[in-house]
Amino acid sequence: MDNSSCDMLDHANVNFSSSPLHQMLTLLKLKASNKDDFSLGDLSTTKLQRILRGNHNSGDESTPVLGQAFLEQGPDEQAISEAALNKLVGTAETFDLEEAEPPSALVSVLKPYQKQALFWMSKLEKGMDANEATKTLNPCWSAYNIADKRAPALYVNLFTGQVTTQFPRATGTARGGILADAMGLGKTVMTIALILSNPRGECSNYVERDTKGLRDHRTRSHTSRSSVRGGTLIVCPMPLLGPWKDELEAHSTPGALSVFVHYGGDKTDNLMLMAQHDVVLTTYGVLSAAYKANGSSIFHRIDWYRIVLDEAHTIKSPKTKGAQAAFGLNSECRWCLTGTPLQNNLEDLYSLFCFLHVEPWCNANWWQKLIQKPYENGDDRGLKIVRAILRPLMLRKTKETKDKIGNPILVLPPAHIEVVECEQSEHERDFYEAFLRRSKVQFDKFVAQGSVLNYANILELLLRLRQCCNHPFLVISRADPQKYAALDQLAQRFLEGVQSSGRQNALPSRAYVEEVVEEIRQGATTECPICLESASDDPVLTP
Repeated sequence: MDNSSCDMLDHANVNFSSSPLHQMLTLLKLKASNKDDFSLGDLSTTKLQRILRGNHNSGDESTPVLGQAFLEQGPDEQAISEAALNKLVGTAETFDLEEAEPPSALVSVLKPYQKQALFWMSKLEKGMDANEATKTLNPCWSAYNIADKRAPALYVNLFTGQVTTQFPRATGTARGGILADAMGLGKTVMTIALILSNPRGECSNYVERDTKGLRDHRTRSHTSRSSVRGGTLIVCPMPLLGPWKDELEAHSTPGALSVFVHYGGDKTDNLMLMAQHDVVLTTYGVLSAAYKANGSSIFHRIDWYRIVLDEAHTIKSPKTKGAQAAFGLNSECRWCLTGTPLQNNLEDLYSLFCFLHVEPWCNANWWQKLIQKPYENGDDRGLKIVRAILRPLMLRKTKETKDKIGNPILVLPPAHIEVVECEQSEHERDFYEAFLRRSKVQFDKFVAQGSVLNYANILELLLRLRQCCNHPFLVISRADPQKYAALDQLAQRFLEGVQSSGRQNALPSRAYVEEVVEEIRQGATTECPICLESASDDPVLTP
């Protein structure tokens, strides 16, 4: 056994039944006082079930508590709750962080926890120096302190059982991370403070790392990088484009930042125009539409200093064009802003790691073998590694997070919930009742076929009922017209009722609608500026 080897093995041929730990302890003439946390004996059925139920009280902070709540995503799955998310990824103990003074160009006053976030983000952007890198343990390994002059600790690979006395340091440290504060805590203003503190980047001494893995996620084929350097690129959903511009202007002194919105009629092919601005705002739809496999889009020909993905869970499906476009962008620093880094599936995090270029976890083989497959097999080691990866990479606070004196970081007045019931018109009621009867017939068919336990079918019926309350075309256009022939006349009556009531005054002009439709058909955009929805999946053109 080579105890100087710190490299992780090829896990395709791992024999989990081997026990090199016992051999190493024997060679060192040491008696094992504690059982390995990751031995197969610990994964007995009884203990595993306690872990999956979330009531395993061993005191290990890394114990998973969500169990199988977000295994392979199906159509009937629901998003995990905020409480469950907090238990998995944890929330920050903000009193452990220093506070950074905001830049003078920021006109807003930051709260203490926001100053701590600014300090944390600034530190990650500077990168890890060589001395710090040598002290960061690879998350695939655990350290066991031993009272022996020959070695201060034993390091055990959680998956292979490999043992070494040499420190296995982490690799592929990202310059950036995941700001996962709950909604309403000010992720936007924290990001603006970060941009103002360092708009276009400064030289910093950070660890150079192997870029082979990064190239695996950049699908461009050209070998020469552009020499054009840019500032900060912010990618967000289209409804947030205007608010981002407003927030940048509201929180910074006049002239502190030059902002360019690359969207609609303001889009440009001028590379230098884009690069000269401190901040460029665009949407996921524009980025996706501009993306080309050879990396020749205007976004991919600029070496950005910083890229910010707002609502970063938008790229949770790594095979989508939008996600691939984000992975291929060039930058020094990368940030994911999302209050829900996990929604349904553990693989939601994989896309974020790919964007952040966190080695080796942005490699599909590593992710599947060390995290996804163990998790699916009921082995808690996968989740423990996820938590180890996220610990330095993600900052998450909620409204319940306490400050250093034990008070909530944000005190809000009691919530006041008001329910406003809308009455349907005669035509709306007729259409809904007809659709409800049809849904009941379909439900009875499921009962007769014995497929009523297939919740996806039932949930789809409920979804269509909700959609028809908004507009009949949302349900009629999604299926065979003959299937809905009986409802067609009711839909026309509904439209006639809307027009006669004068409610059509708020509708956009026909010329504008035709212009939008033509842009979508040509692939110039995948977002509808009228309804603010994506037109990439099952688009519906309503009057």
